[in-house]
Amino acid sequence: MKLENGAYTDEQAKNTVAELAERARDFSGMMKDKLDDASQELRRGVRRAKAATADAMEDARHGIKSRPLTAVAVTAGSALAVGMLAGWLFGMRRRSAKQQQSM
Repeated sequence: MKLENGAYTDEQAKNTVAELAERARDFSGMMKDKLDDASQELRRGVRRAKAATADAMEDARHGIKSRPLTAVAVTAGSALAVGMLAGWLFGMRRRSAKQQQSM
């Protein structure tokens, strides 16, 4: 209850501070729980990603061992395609730069 001059009594101030402290503890606990849940979910995701990567690596090893010539041919073809694409892009950039200089 406010006094006539608008000030709170000592008891009211203590109650207000206690209520605010209680709310802060509740909020802190709730945020800790949320953070713990998110951390646990992240750990699960990392474990799943590691397992999927290990499976993919094992499949790749098996494929390479069972068909080594095919693996070499695919790797060589991929390297050739990437090299040709890079050469085309850099050549295109060079031609564009030369055209701008001549203007």
